[in-house]
Amino acid sequence: MTPEYAITLIVFAVAFVTLVAGLVGRSLHRWVWFNVISRFNRAIFGRTPAQRLLESPASPVLRLWLYIDRDGQDRDGLV
Repeated sequence: MTPEYAITLIVFAVAFVTLVAGLVGRSLHRWVWFNVISRFNRAIFGRTPAQRLLESPASPVLRLWLYIDRDGQDRDGLV
């Protein structure tokens, strides 16, 4: 086995593991958002957990990761 082949194989394996972990992680995060966090209506210090997350400084990243709009609704309209 040549060194170039070994390096390519290692890079491919890392990329594949990262892709699978990202797809599984995003699916789980979307499930938690739509089935747990967005349905939790109990206010803690005047705001629900969904409101806290949507108004936090990290909300643009959260909205991009979960593919939701500013109100927390699915942009695909699937859920």
